[in-house]
Formats: sequence, C-alpha cells, structure tokens
Amino acid sequence: MNFKVNKINNSSAARLLDVKYQKAADLINKKKYHEALMLLDSILKKQPEHRLAKRSKPVALFHMGRQLEAARLFHQLHEQDPEDLVILKHCGVAYTAVGAFEIATQFLSRYVKSKPNDFDAWTSLSAAAGKSQQYVEAMFYATQALSLEPTNPNAYNNLGATLLGVNKMEEGEQAFETALLLDKNNVDALSNLATLAHQRGNYESAVTLYNNLIKNLEPDTNFAKEVIYRSSFSHLATGDLKEGWRRYDLGFLPTDRGSRTPKRQFQEPQWHGEPLGDKRLLIWGEQGLGDEIIFFGLLNEVQNHCKSIIVECEPRLVSLFERSFPNLKIKATNLNSIDLTYSKEFDVHIPVGSLMGLFCNSIKDFEKLKPYIKPNPLLVTEFASRLNQFSGKKLVGLCWRSGKLNTNRNLNYLSIDDLTDVVKLEDCTFVNLQYGDCEDELTRIENKLNIKILRWNDVDLKNDQEQLAALISCLDVVVTAGTAVMALSMALGKKTIMFGPRGWDFLGQEKYPWSPCVEAFSPSGRDELISIIPNVIKRLNNL
Repeated sequence: MNFKVNKINNSSAARLLDVKYQKAADLINKKKYHEALMLLDSILKKQPEHRLAKRSKPVALFHMGRQLEAARLFHQLHEQDPEDLVILKHCGVAYTAVGAFEIATQFLSRYVKSKPNDFDAWTSLSAAAGKSQQYVEAMFYATQALSLEPTNPNAYNNLGATLLGVNKMEEGEQAFETALLLDKNNVDALSNLATLAHQRGNYESAVTLYNNLIKNLEPDTNFAKEVIYRSSFSHLATGDLKEGWRRYDLGFLPTDRGSRTPKRQFQEPQWHGEPLGDKRLLIWGEQGLGDEIIFFGLLNEVQNHCKSIIVECEPRLVSLFERSFPNLKIKATNLNSIDLTYSKEFDVHIPVGSLMGLFCNSIKDFEKLKPYIKPNPLLVTEFASRLNQFSGKKLVGLCWRSGKLNTNRNLNYLSIDDLTDVVKLEDCTFVNLQYGDCEDELTRIENKLNIKILRWNDVDLKNDQEQLAALISCLDVVVTAGTAVMALSMALGKKTIMFGPRGWDFLGQEKYPWSPCVEAFSPSGRDELISIIPNVIKRLNNL
C-alpha cells in the first residue's frame, strides 16, 4: 500500500508552509525518500511541531525500509489525534510491515468502521489477520474487499491466501487462478501457487514455479528475497541442500510467522564459514525450543573451527547445555538487550539455523548431528527409582501434539483418543510427556480404557527441561509428534517413533535423515494421519 503526503496549495503556500516542505513532499512523490527525509529533519529541527513535516517523515522512513521507526512515529501521531483516519490507516499498514499483526488488525478494524468502502484497507486487514492466524476473520475481510472490487486480481489473491490458511487448497487454487486470469503477471498469485504446490508435496513443481517467478523479479527487492526464502523449503524437500540452505539464510527478512525469528541486528559481521583464527564467535538461538535443540546439535562440529564460542540459547536449555558443553560459555537469550550496542564479547556471530548451510550440504553430513545432551545424573537416578516398579513392561513416553494449535498445524498431530489402540497395549506402560494443560484428556482416556498413564504433579514438562531430559533417558522408547519432545529425545539418543505427514525436513529421503534414533511414520497419499496407528503398534510390539 502506498502512503500519500500532503502537497501545498499554491495559493496558501506562503502562509502555511515554507519552500522546504513543498520540495520534500515533491521528493516523496518522486520516490526520492532519502533526500526528502533530510529536508524534513531540517524543518523539524527548526519547527518541531510542524504538522505536515511530522506526518510526512514516517512516510519517508517506511519507504526507506525503516518500518519500525515509521510505525512508532505514526503511533505517536495517532495518540495526539486519535480521530485522524489517515493516521489510523497508516498505523495499521506500518505495524503489518513490522510483523505486529495483532496491533495492525486493531488499527485497521477501527479504520474500516469509518471507511467501509476502502478496498485497500480491507485487503490489508485480511492480510494482517491471516498472518496472525485469525483465519475466520481474515476470510470475512477478504470477502468484504472482493465485494467492493469483484474484478480486482488482488482481491482474489487475498482470498486465496486466507483459504490456504484454513487448508482449503482447491478453493485457494481457484482464487489464485482467477487472479491470474485478470492479471497474468500478478506476482503475488504466482508466488502463492508455488506455495500451494509445496503444501501439496509437489516439491519439484514448486521449485520450478518459484524459480520462474524469481527470474522476473528485481533481485534486490525485499519481495524477491522473501520469495527466495520461501523457495528454500522446496529445494530442501527435493534434496538440493546446498541451494536450499543458501536461500534459507534470507529468512529473517519476512515478517510473518513463517519466517525466522527473532530478527536481531548486530554491528559485528555474520560468520559464513571462513577461518576464524582467534576470533570469538557468538551462536544465538532462533525459532522455537525444538529448533534450537536440533540445530545446536552441530556445536561439537563448530568447536573444530573455533576456540572461543559463546552460546545464547532458550533459558530452559542453559543448564543442560552447560553440562553437555563444559568448555563453552552458555548464556540465556535476552531479547530485552539492544543488539546494536551489545558488549564486545565476540567478533562474529551466526544464528544457529545457519550452521546447517555450513556443515550439512549432503545427506551424509547429517551424521555430524550426534546425540549430545547429557541429563542430570541425580535426576536420572530419581526417575529410575520412580519407574523401577514398572520395569517388567516396555516404558513408552507419549506426546501427541504441540502446545501451539491452529488449522494447519493440527494436521501434524493426533488426539489422545486417536491413540486409543496404542495405549491399550498390555505389554507397555505409558508415561506422559505431553506438556501444557492435558489433564482432562488423560483422565478421559484413563476412565474410558481403565488404564493408568504415569505422570507426577511435581514434574513440569514444559518449563523444566532438566526433568524432561532425565525422564526421557529412563524410557525404552518415545512415541511423539514432531514437537520439542521429539527433538530432545533425539538429542538424548533415545529410540523415538515420530508420527506426522512427510514434510520438507525429510530432505528428499525415504527415511527421516536427521538421526538414526528416529523412525518416522507418515500416511500414504491422501490418507489421514490416523492411518499410521497400526504401524506404530506393530513397531512397539517388535521392540
């Protein structure tokens, strides 16, 4: 969405504004934002309350790529005049650009109540709601936009994106194809069709669609870089690891929840694999707990290349990492600190996911990801004592879903009721590894089957990873969805049965390549995930 700036009526120019502001407004409309910003700053230095200069400065900043500064300035203007609809809309667009989607939807929702015929506002609102996973609301906003401009290709593209959010692939495809009928060069629709091919598991087709699109984009634009990042998963899914990881490195540019986070900035350069000599290296965590556990599996490899390493990880992992890597300095991630003024403890840095592109460019390289977590021996002894009375049966840990649920993620999980035939196995004792609020689910299945799933009130499976690691180490096998539990079990070297659809992380292989400890069970074709239950039962029986 383009922002507009006020130009001065010639008849009132001498009375309202000086020549500098008129020139700055002209420069913004000519897309010469850097020059405009310099003029606006000079005006505000002399007249800090210059109304039009104050309103135009965040416009220039936004188009210069400094969206966070623009959002803050727009918000200040909104606080000064809450009824200004133009600023209200600008706040929504700016906050969408920086990934603050919930805030953006609040601003845009208020705006469309007063301006219900603004097509751009409805599409922006739909996009923000979709990216914050408010899919029902996003669908409503998309249809509102479509009703205003039923022949606008962007309206159909926007509708298609919301349909993908609720896993309606056929309907989404129809919407994207309609957008292309109206505008055969609509890059958003072309990008979404590539995304759709990837979601369907047509990875080769997705690679082709992405690459054809990328050829026709200006290479240095943020949109091009975002598309390149999106395509990384399709390349990885086909086994093209080197190119996939190269594209994956652009993942901090997008702002939606499918991108890499946190979006940190450092004055120090990123390490790209060059010899480090005596330089000090910071490796910092990203994504979620499970991602960190998996990616930090390369720390032993990094130690062959650097003598001085600082690790910043999820606070729940600090003590585990201190025991597992006694020669490294381990710190808890603190996003409240300002990265640009970080104390000079290191010379180069790297986000932990980018280690993959340095050390795992072939399937054979994944042998470097060996078990590395060393649990607390005292806790191991304690849990072994608790479980001793059940040693006559197979001890099976059970985790069936993530703590974060939505329409798409739910396709990767089973319910506890889906696992009824598993937990009925008479030669197994099941131990709960499901974190979060699941007591009602456990009680229901226990009463239904007259069984007992082991768990303890003094064990915090979510916040105390030391307890979880020690407990897992005492089990015979872990049955789990692709969650942080799976990652920790793998890092402990525990036999793990993982269930879920085949995704890009299979890297074009039949077997799950990240660890020989993990045996993956996925449905065939269009079968539902529950179809893998007989295979899981057979595997448990054959242990």
